[in-house]
Amino acid sequence: SYSMVKPESIFYQRALLRKAFILDKQGNTEQAVSMLDQMAKQHPEMSEPFIAKGDLLRTKSRFKDAIDAYSD
Repeated sequence: SYSMVKPESIFYQRALLRKAFILDKQGNTEQAVSMLDQMAKQHPEMSEPFIAKGDLLRTKSRFKDAIDAYSD
């Protein structure tokens, strides 16, 4: 389970991204977006949360929101 990966692990950020992806696949899109927003706020130097959020929103045909996510 991704929740077993400890924050000090080098794999922690990757695990959070995967967890957000799974949440979306389970129909919890807004929770996934919120998780990605929190990651982006905590680690603005990382591009992955912004890209993952944009990709997620694009697959939901939320194109305006996706553009905003990619542009952040």
